[in-house]
Order: sequence, then structure tokens, then C-alpha cells
Amino acid sequence: MKKRNKIVIFFIINLIIFSTIAPHISNALPGMTVQGYIYEYGTTTTIGDAKVTLVIDGIENGHVYSDEDTGWYSIQLQDSLIFEPIQGQLRVEKSGYYTITVNTIIPAFGQPATNEDVYLEIIPPLYTVSGYVKNYDGIRMSDAIVTLSGCGESDQDITDENGNYLVQLELDTYGYKTLSLTATKHPSPMEFYEEYSIS
Repeated sequence: MKKRNKIVIFFIINLIIFSTIAPHISNALPGMTVQGYIYEYGTTTTIGDAKVTLVIDGIENGHVYSDEDTGWYSIQLQDSLIFEPIQGQLRVEKSGYYTITVNTIIPAFGQPATNEDVYLEIIPPLYTVSGYVKNYDGIRMSDAIVTLSGCGESDQDITDENGNYLVQLELDTYGYKTLSLTATKHPSPMEFYEEYSIS
């Protein structure tokens, strides 16, 4: 009877110790890991120093950064032990790229890592066109509507009290672009002078 009591006490003590330290050693445990490379969308160019956050049921569960040289990341579930795979999400962000969230499977304790490559899309640069609007008499016109359009996008501005305007477009391809710039204000006919270059 005494031997059985010792076994029960030993089991309880070990259970308490494991419950206490498990949250602090999860990184050393096998499994529960998602890993892969971060790429530029549509290319094989890897992205370093991208922040990868593991999200479970809408709650962040730690983050890592992709390797600066290789774009490789590896992130493990924190503060928990799971014995069945669970659904989660990876949120990946990097300056100059759109933030993306992808669904993933977090493997159970002891299972091989889930391989999850992620592709980030570059945020197109903004091209700015600025200038002023004046009528045929050379007088600068306020409250004129200036529209810049091209490549399926458009932007408008209303001239200030000095006739100045500034409009912007996102262009997702490089090279020279043909854009249309118009100014309207009724009833006065106008001409406009643009001061810009786009490439």
C-alpha cells in the first residue's frame, strides 16, 4: 500500500512540474511548427526580415522574422501542447508590400512541420502630377476640377485659391505611360499647364 501511495504521489508531482514548465519549453518540443519561405508574388525572389505572426482563433500566438538572406521562417505554437492538428493563420507583413493572411494547419505535438510558403505583393508606387490651371487671359483658376486618368485608374483634385492642383496614380507596371489630364470649370474656357514627368 505504501508503494502504491508513493507511485501516486510521484505521478502527481511530475504532473504539477510538467504543467508548470511546459509553457516555457514549447520551443524545444517537436512538432506544432509551421515553416517555409517568403517570396515576392509571381517570382522566386525571397523576402527577408518579413514579420510572420501565428494567429489562433483571432489571437496572436507569437511571431518571428524571415531570414534576411534566405527568406526562410519557422514558427512554433507557444504556451500550449496539442495532440491533434488545429487550424490557424499566418499573418505576414513587410514594409513596401501588402500584408497578407493565409490559412494553415498547425501539426500536433511530435508531427512533422507544415510547409507553408507565402507570397507578398509589392505595393505599387504613387506617381504624382502637379501644376496649375489658368484661363485664356492668364488668370489662375480656383475650384477647377482636374482629373488624371490612365491604366484603368483615375484621381481628381480641385485647384486651390492659386489654381494649383496635385493628383496621384498607382501604376503597377514600369516604363513610359500615356495619361490623360483634363481640367473643367464652367462657364469659363481654360487651358492648363502641367509641370511633371512620369516614367
